[in-house]
Amino acid sequence: MCRINGLNASEELLILGENNLYFISNYFQKSNGEITTIWDQTIKNERDLYIRLLSGKDMMSKDDLSSKNNHKTKKWSFNQILSIYRRSFLFRDVGLELFFNDGQNHLITLSIKERELVYKKLCSKLNQINYPLSRNSIINDSLINIIKSQTSISRFNSHTTDIFDSPQYFLKKWKNGEISNFHYLMIINTLSGRTYNDLTQYPIFPWVLADYSSEELDFTNPKSFRDFSKPMGAQNPTRRSKFEKRFKSLQEIENNSQPPFHYGTHYSSAMIVSSYLIRLKPFVDSYLFLQGGSFDHADRLFYSIKKTWLSSSQENMTDVRELIPEFFYLPEFLVNSNNYNFGIKQENNELIDSVILPPWAKDDPKFFIKKHREALESNYVSEHLNEWIDLVFGFKQQGELAIKATNIFHHLSYHGAIDIDKIKDPIEKIATIGNNSEIGIIYNFGQTPKQLFRHPHPKKVCDSENSITPKTPYIGKFEKNINSLIQAIMFLKEPYTLVTGSDDCIIYIWYIIQKKTMELEEKSCLRGHSKPIISIDSSQSFSIIVSGSEDGLAIEWDLNKACYIRTLEQSDKPIQCVSINDTNGDIATCSGTIISIWTINGDLLLHQNIQFNENDMIFSCKFYEGINDEWIERDLIFTGHGSGIVQIWDLSWKTESGKLIRKLVNIRTLQHYNYIEKSLSMSEITALCPSGELRSLFTGDRLGNVYIWNLPDTIYKSHYLSSEKYNSCFTCGVIFAIIDRKHNCHPCGAILCSTCIHQHPKIGNAKLCINCISSLVSLNM
Repeated sequence: MCRINGLNASEELLILGENNLYFISNYFQKSNGEITTIWDQTIKNERDLYIRLLSGKDMMSKDDLSSKNNHKTKKWSFNQILSIYRRSFLFRDVGLELFFNDGQNHLITLSIKERELVYKKLCSKLNQINYPLSRNSIINDSLINIIKSQTSISRFNSHTTDIFDSPQYFLKKWKNGEISNFHYLMIINTLSGRTYNDLTQYPIFPWVLADYSSEELDFTNPKSFRDFSKPMGAQNPTRRSKFEKRFKSLQEIENNSQPPFHYGTHYSSAMIVSSYLIRLKPFVDSYLFLQGGSFDHADRLFYSIKKTWLSSSQENMTDVRELIPEFFYLPEFLVNSNNYNFGIKQENNELIDSVILPPWAKDDPKFFIKKHREALESNYVSEHLNEWIDLVFGFKQQGELAIKATNIFHHLSYHGAIDIDKIKDPIEKIATIGNNSEIGIIYNFGQTPKQLFRHPHPKKVCDSENSITPKTPYIGKFEKNINSLIQAIMFLKEPYTLVTGSDDCIIYIWYIIQKKTMELEEKSCLRGHSKPIISIDSSQSFSIIVSGSEDGLAIEWDLNKACYIRTLEQSDKPIQCVSINDTNGDIATCSGTIISIWTINGDLLLHQNIQFNENDMIFSCKFYEGINDEWIERDLIFTGHGSGIVQIWDLSWKTESGKLIRKLVNIRTLQHYNYIEKSLSMSEITALCPSGELRSLFTGDRLGNVYIWNLPDTIYKSHYLSSEKYNSCFTCGVIFAIIDRKHNCHPCGAILCSTCIHQHPKIGNAKLCINCISSLVSLNM
């Protein structure tokens, strides 16, 4: 097999064992079954022609490898496989993309016959075992959470496969406002065959804005946005007419082998992707590979957001490019942190360095990403994004409607237009695929994604109802193998994992396994602290752990590789709590009354003393992450303090001394009240759990009390328990007859009989139980 990563293809050995899947690099299986190394001279004629064309080499040499015995092994158990997709690669149906629950995903290629054989064997394996649906990469984070909330199953079966293969399920979720625009675009990109693993089929995102000159963005002005009903080639009427004239001219030639088209280039290609990401490794290497080993003329590089917009929307007849996902979450790609020498522009002798940002970005890449993502999730884009989907993934992608929309590309860019395996002439194959001396059709024109929708795509509706989730059962008690005092613990849902920090200064990662009873099995341990660990958090979406110890040390770890990444902070006070934002990777560390916020790459965003009173030490901290990857306009952070209060903060942008900085702005203080003793609770707030699904905040104090709050952005909604699960009234205990009507208390969701339900005129005659009415009376309501 070959494993594809960007434009690199490495030949490896695939082994399907009894319980595990293995990739072993730099081995090759000959046609007679013999296994040899990839630098074996006898396999020259057996190597995959397409991989040879990509690499430009007939043979690998030992010099290409860091070591003669460089045979790295990757291993996963079958129950770690999240999903499998058939993929095309270089116009051939030879690919499989495997997603794993540790956040990794790999694109491999085999022969057509082998691809189907491996696919069937893997499906057979997965049908025999429990299949853990879990959070994954940016793409799968949406898929899995949505599936879990809908199905409540954990077995790989036909129902799960149907959900992954059909866009209709996710369309409904997006339409109802349960998925953000960003994550919905990632989902349909994935379902249409686009993947981060293949630069020729990279995920496609739209240009969203048309205003790159103003000092401030106005999201209420439609002129701030691009026209989503038109492709990039039709944004400007003058340029559109030129493309339409080209189509008519080609149409008049009546060449059956060369159907007419509007555009000779594409909105997505390996060159476009690598040019956008040219400031980052390894994409700069891909760019140089496509460019013949050197950078293009400086004036033709990606160096300005505004210039690129003008080029692709109106000025350049060979440029109709769209964007890539990184424009909405990765500020690092805009910065030349590697100090590459891109040359000097001819027009003004300016050195090309970091990307020039529009004025409204305040010369800050992080602020650009924030505003750009905010634009993507704005009401205007939500109302018109369906029009762009129609062009790229929908019913205006091909045919007469595509012609009317000025949306026809070179016919070889469409799925199924060419069968490379039927091309007998090797010269023609090289011209079609391309190598490092001649860039072929795939790299020149790109590939149009698989068509997902045959009818107009619906618009988005933003409101959605939420309900209280049922109780989860008690799992078990774990004492075996634990020899030290656990002072911090974190539970990961899939695969069932515990991450613990102990007084022996070691972090342990445990698997929860099902034998006769539930047991803990040690996976790995991490050493880096010299004092007891007192705080810990983890993120499976970003595969990281952050730990804090009594000596003020905060460390970031790699969850998959179980290794050290970096030290975030060395404070003179204990790191009482840490928190990771599972939607963007930001990290908060709290020491005393000071909170620090870092990016996932270790850049310090904020270091702020949030002390109001003398006893304001921070004991707990949590980011608000919303529900199912919804878009959240403000970055909310909750902190629990020693004085028994919870502070709600907005991580906002402020201008001080002419400089744009991040700052926590207090928007609400929650004071806890003990309704039994009828007094303020002054106990330390040691636990916080904001729930996007319930739009609630759960808080716990040192005395063991738990409080529930409605979040500030909550619209009043009724929350219900499922009436089918309960056969008696919560208050009086009477058993319901078949014809008896069951009522719900609006505040708490309790199931009640007609006798025990009451109405309260001061809150719209809502139905309440006696306990909730008593609470309202005690609050003078």
